[in-house]
Parts: sequence; structure tokens; C-alpha cells
Amino acid sequence: MREFKVVVVGSGGVGKSALTVQFVQGHFVSSYDATIEDSYRKHIQIDGRETRVEILDTAGTEQFSGMRDLYVKSGQGFILVYSVDDPHSLRELLPIHKLIMHLKQGQQVPMVVVGNKSDLHGQRVIPTEHGRHVAREWGCSFYEASAKLNHNVSEIFTDKMRIEVGGQQVPLLDVIEALRMRDEALNKVDTAKATSPFSAPVEAAVEPLVKQWNWTFRGIRLLLLASLWLGALLWFAALWNRDSFCPYVAHPVAPQPPPQPVHQHAAEP
Repeated sequence: MREFKVVVVGSGGVGKSALTVQFVQGHFVSSYDATIEDSYRKHIQIDGRETRVEILDTAGTEQFSGMRDLYVKSGQGFILVYSVDDPHSLRELLPIHKLIMHLKQGQQVPMVVVGNKSDLHGQRVIPTEHGRHVAREWGCSFYEASAKLNHNVSEIFTDKMRIEVGGQQVPLLDVIEALRMRDEALNKVDTAKATSPFSAPVEAAVEPLVKQWNWTFRGIRLLLLASLWLGALLWFAALWNRDSFCPYVAHPVAPQPPPQPVHQHAAEP
């Protein structure tokens, strides 16, 4: 069974746990401990294939720093949550997004920016356009949701299950699985006969990534071989003391005998 790991992040009190519990268990929790992190699992259908979604509901940003590197590295998708009634919660997503991009090293990471508590009309302080602008700058999806009213909750968690390739939406897990299968096929002798069960859009998403990784690995191998050859030449040159191997290796200079004194003879009369 396929599994997709989602990490829900944001400052304390924005409703991360309420969104997660509403999606997994189908009911609204009005009170919870913002310092506790928990994990949930739910089975859903994506294009007729059963997928297990593992959701990590992290603590607030104040407590999140302790294990955040581990969470980010293991996560395959991220839900960045702020509350429309908290002016600081949207700003606190900036360092989290920066950390995700740093640890993922520029990979295409599915992310969704969520303005929660959209039902609090009279208490809203963050306009919808502000959240949409941040999501646009980061190149990710944007939703305003309400865990209390179950508005846009399912869309938040299923949105990141797909990526756009050539104008078509394809399942992200198919791309991940295809990359793994391609990597295994590259280690086989007869890769030309290897077949893929995935659709053309998925293959189109995988092919440039495979080519890029292949050239990267080839470059690393060439650099390692060149370093080994250079090290061997330097070692032999130092051992045999031959200028022909490496003219930059210093050679000891044989000591010269001290100069002999010159005796002056008096001229005969």
C-alpha cells in the first residue's frame, strides 16, 4: 500500500489539530493542548488506488524547533497553517517555509498555505488577499478553511497529492514510485527492456529528474577518479623523487662541501 507523509506546521493556537482531527475523525475539537504533537493515519482513495496518509500534527513554532529538522526531512508534503484572526501567525510561517526549502535542497515539495478559522468573520484581521499573495510567492496552493464548519478541510489534505506536469494533474505518489522504479532499473544491465506501469504524464515528470541525477552522479564519479589519480601521481613522485612525475614536489638538495681556503704565496724577489 502506498503511503504519503504530511506534516502540519504553524504557530500555536491556529487550529492545526482541529483541522487534522476534522479530516481524520470527522468531528470538531474546540480545545486542545498546543504544546502536544501527535500523528494520525487515514486511508483514502486516489485515482482508484488506496493510499495511507500519515499526518504529523506538530506543536507550535515555539516547541517545533527541537525536532523540526527531522520532521521536515521525513515529510513528503506540508500544510502551513495560520489563523485569520492572528496577525502574527502568517508572519511566523516565513522561517518555517525557509527551513523546508533549505532542508529539501530546492526539491519540488508539495505545500499548501491555509488560513484557518475563516468562520470568524467579525474577528478577521488578515485579509484573504494577504494569504493568497504569500502562497503565490512560494508557488503553492492556498485555501481558507474552517475546521469548525468542515469547510475546505478535505481539499487541504488531498490537494498536495497531485502535481501539475505538462498541464495535467498527476498523482504525486505515482511520480515518487516511478522515480524509485527508474532508479532500480538503472542498476540493471538491460535497462532498455525495463517497462513502466505509469502513464505518460508521470513518465514525463520522471524523465528530466532521472537525466539530471545521472549527469550529477557521473560528474561526481569523474571528480573522484581524477582526485585518486592525482593523489597516486603525487605519492609516486614523492616516493621515487622524479621530476617527470610532478615538478611541484620539493626535492632535497645535496649538501655542498665547504669552500677551500686560498693560500696567497709571496712573490719571489
